[in-house]
Amino acid sequence: MAIWDDLVAYYKCADGSDSWGEYEVSLTDVELSEGIGPTFSSWDFAASGSSDKAVVLETNAIPANTGILSVSMWFKGLRTGNGSAFTSGSPTSNNTIIRIASDELGIRVGTVTSCGYNVTPIRGLSTWTHLAVTADGAGNYEFYIDGSNVGSISAGPVFVNDVKRIGNLNGSDDEFADYITEIAFWSRVLTTDEVELIYSNGASGTRDLTRLVPYTRKQLPDDQSNGWFNMSG
Repeated sequence: MAIWDDLVAYYKCADGSDSWGEYEVSLTDVELSEGIGPTFSSWDFAASGSSDKAVVLETNAIPANTGILSVSMWFKGLRTGNGSAFTSGSPTSNNTIIRIASDELGIRVGTVTSCGYNVTPIRGLSTWTHLAVTADGAGNYEFYIDGSNVGSISAGPVFVNDVKRIGNLNGSDDEFADYITEIAFWSRVLTTDEVELIYSNGASGTRDLTRLVPYTRKQLPDDQSNGWFNMSG
């Protein structure tokens, strides 16, 4: 199994484009911050506004209806209070695969379930933090901070919603962090070694996820600008 296998969507966060799949994002009240982030680009959620800030286009919400998935992201400036990172498309459910409530990291599927990790130590950090979560479709979740497993949920509720919003719950509610970048979704469970590899790759310098993909899997677009496409098929 290679790191790019079953990679569904990847956002370098230099714009609203998905560089791997077909899940473009509409950005509102989100600044594109060059020079900020482990790969010199990120989405800045600090701008004021009450809109859905980063929304996957309606017809192409990121599929997660099997409940089997992995997500990976870097963030800085974890917000105070509640926070949501990846939220379902239904405004009535607002289920989210990464949820912070009462300083506890977990999920929200109907109700909030904690993985047992308190985020107080990483609040207010001026450095970037890597976060990854895996779900096996049977209610079992693993949570990783900077490559290390920090908590789990066993036999919990299964997240089976397509992902519609990135970085907040809805409108201006529950924004996760001031900056996020290097967002990736897989339709499989990443191994512990793979999570550690993604973290060490980003922590070692300005290396984005594409550094883990062999040259034969990359292709520059016709205009020869920086970019990459899914060559794994």
